[in-house]
Amino acid sequence: MNKLLLILICLFVYSCEERSEKLEKVVSENFKNSVWLEKKSRVGEFGVSVEPEEEWIKTILIFGYYDNQINCNSIKSNFEEEYPQDTFRCNPVK
Repeated sequence: MNKLLLILICLFVYSCEERSEKLEKVVSENFKNSVWLEKKSRVGEFGVSVEPEEEWIKTILIFGYYDNQINCNSIKSNFEEEYPQDTFRCNPVK
């Protein structure tokens, strides 16, 4: 599983919305069959909890596999074991 993680490209969402939007545009145009591993944010802007309106942070872009969704679910399971206090999901690139 460690080899799988080394192959993946880790993309961290920039704090600047403009950069984030540009990144999402590039990914949606060039990686159509890819899947984002996303982490639910526990803290919103100014340190305020985001419980009512969830915010998901794009953490890793999974691409290049025959079935990216299966690989994302596998990575998600590893993250959930390592970080049980956090919530993760796999979200197809739109």
